[in-house]
Amino acid sequence: MQNLIKRKNVVGLIAVFVLTCLLTIYNQSNASALSAVSDTMSRQKVGVSANHEITFTLAASTTVTASETITVIFTSGFASGLNGIDCSDVDLLDDGVQENFNNEAGGCTPTATEWGAAVSARTLTLAAPSGAGTYIDGSSVVILRIGTNAAEEGSGDEQIVNPASSGSHLIYLGGTFGDSSTIAVAILTEDQVNVEGSIASPPGGGTPGGDTTPPIISNLRVVNILQTSATVFWDTNEPATSRVNYGLSNSYGLSTIGDGGLLVTSHRVDLTGLAADTIYHFDVVTADASGHTTTTADDIFRTLSGADVTPPTISNIRAVNITENSADILWDTNEPATSKVEYGLTTSYELGAVTLTDLVTSHSVPMLGLLPNTIYHFRVSSADSSGNEAASIDNTFTTAIAVPPPVISNIQVIDITLDSGTVTWQTDRAATSRVRYGLTTSYELGDISSVALVTAHSIPLTSLLPNTVYHFEVSSADASGRTATSTDQNFTTLPDITPPTNVSDFLATVTPEKQIMLTWVNPTDPDFAGVLIRRSFTGYPADPTDGDLVFNGLADSFLDTNITPADYNRPIYYTAFAYDTSGNYAGGAIAQATIEVEITLDVKAWPEKRWPRTDHWQTRAVVDLREVGASSTVLADGTVTTSSLGEGSVVFTDAAPQSYDVGFKGLSHLRKILRNVSLTAGYVTLDFTDDGEFYLKAGDVHRSRDNLVNALDLSTLLAVLSGANEVSDLNQDTRVNSLDINILLANLIFPS
Repeated sequence: MQNLIKRKNVVGLIAVFVLTCLLTIYNQSNASALSAVSDTMSRQKVGVSANHEITFTLAASTTVTASETITVIFTSGFASGLNGIDCSDVDLLDDGVQENFNNEAGGCTPTATEWGAAVSARTLTLAAPSGAGTYIDGSSVVILRIGTNAAEEGSGDEQIVNPASSGSHLIYLGGTFGDSSTIAVAILTEDQVNVEGSIASPPGGGTPGGDTTPPIISNLRVVNILQTSATVFWDTNEPATSRVNYGLSNSYGLSTIGDGGLLVTSHRVDLTGLAADTIYHFDVVTADASGHTTTTADDIFRTLSGADVTPPTISNIRAVNITENSADILWDTNEPATSKVEYGLTTSYELGAVTLTDLVTSHSVPMLGLLPNTIYHFRVSSADSSGNEAASIDNTFTTAIAVPPPVISNIQVIDITLDSGTVTWQTDRAATSRVRYGLTTSYELGDISSVALVTAHSIPLTSLLPNTVYHFEVSSADASGRTATSTDQNFTTLPDITPPTNVSDFLATVTPEKQIMLTWVNPTDPDFAGVLIRRSFTGYPADPTDGDLVFNGLADSFLDTNITPADYNRPIYYTAFAYDTSGNYAGGAIAQATIEVEITLDVKAWPEKRWPRTDHWQTRAVVDLREVGASSTVLADGTVTTSSLGEGSVVFTDAAPQSYDVGFKGLSHLRKILRNVSLTAGYVTLDFTDDGEFYLKAGDVHRSRDNLVNALDLSTLLAVLSGANEVSDLNQDTRVNSLDINILLANLIFPS
């Protein structure tokens, strides 16, 4: 008996060598097999990252339509999974035409026009666009690139890590589109094929001679996989035997020899008597003429499923959560299946059906919109993934007796303030609380609610406006959802009668342009709405209606330009009234300013022969300013300072530049007046020589000042007009009477 030595032998197939391994399809019931399946890898060295280009052809009767999926499953040897792989690392070509993926930020989910990609552990799922249509036709050649080779649609910046152990590793193809297949890829040590060999020792022991190299196995694939059979193919670099060990685990237990035991380079072993829809482990063993043996690592394949013609088994049918208008129908099935409930008032199920398409084993279908206290007939049915459907017998349930909604009573609004109020009410049983409110019955301000089940309800309303009518309605729902709603209600918030704080630092400053700049600091009251400033020339405005309106707004300064020269040289009074949103005015802050100007009058008023009593000029010449048309009202006066005989000047510092009646008094009672004279700031020349009107001021004017107004005073005035010093007892009858006045009037000469 020969002594066999088992060892690993490294045979040079360098890194650029790309091994394409084909393996046929395993498929679920009624599915077709993919053809021309291959996976070309950029590297096959253990533990390194590699790109994959998977190619397959759809069956003629198979298409990929909206939302259907293509699934690629890498078996457990790819222990690192698909870490880092996303839709940017995937290209999908249909007969050479690039499909579009949703690569937007946060994307990878399918859209109506774009494919999506999802990764979970070792599974890559491609989802067709959700928009109606066919996205891959039958007989199409599909190329799927995964890794940095996905450069057409994606960015291709991640790769899949190869298994850590050498040997043949499987990749499954499938998905909801219907077809499926399996690919075996060879993972090598140092980008070379790893094999195991058994070398026979020469007779008598010692080092063997002659051929010492075991066969090299390549192109291993499993094809023609059916429910109960499969065929294993592989090639060797030299003639060798063909044997496949297989079983339900890597202990195998079954073995089949192929090719009639002949030495061949293209090997075939047919496996029969297999179980449907079962995963089989296998390896291949080949020995050359020298007895050198090569054995592959453990591999797997899966047989096709047998046809499913058995409908689900329905059990445990029940109606639960029954109310007066709803119920839930529950049941179980022994396999995943759809859910359907037909229902009605009779066994004709005339009210229709509710269908859920998810495949589940625990079924729950809600029935809504039912009538209270009513018997409903229903029948449930379920269909499995193969379309086998089972239906139950007729069942019934009775909805609950209708219960009226809660009764709402005693609606009140309490604790009403300027900006809040609390709505309270009661219900005859525990219920929720809700208040809708607004300025109209549309309740446009929204609602405030509480889910607590109570009988005494209280909902506060805040951030309201003062002195405002609010509309509201209340509603309450009991534990079963029965809801009662009140009619429209209303209440009025309290008025705001508290004024805001006065403005502070209120100042009036005269500018060089003879305008007045007003400045102040607004109050910080939360309902402050603005400042109103009034102006007066007779005193501070006492209220917001007194005087002239100067400013109304939210600013903190204002330039009063509405001032005329007539306003100069007299105080200008301002009062600033802060007010709030409710129209309350503060007491008012005050400020005052005077625009000071000088008016200098140059006076000519010395008609030497026409004016008697020339000695009075130095001490008794006076100019006064009077209101136009009201000569009895003196607004200002001043003594003339002489510069020469008959001329002088007088300065007014408190007279506004405007029009006046200007009077000149040279003697104690003889005066002359110029009417409606316009005076401006600066110098004004007035000539009383020929212009103006004379007038006399009546009264106790006799030299004796006897405190009596009588004929003596009249004679004195007439004497002044006539140029005499004084009039008295002209007829020298020891009395001053009308006889003396007659004499004076007869001789009176008035100045021209």
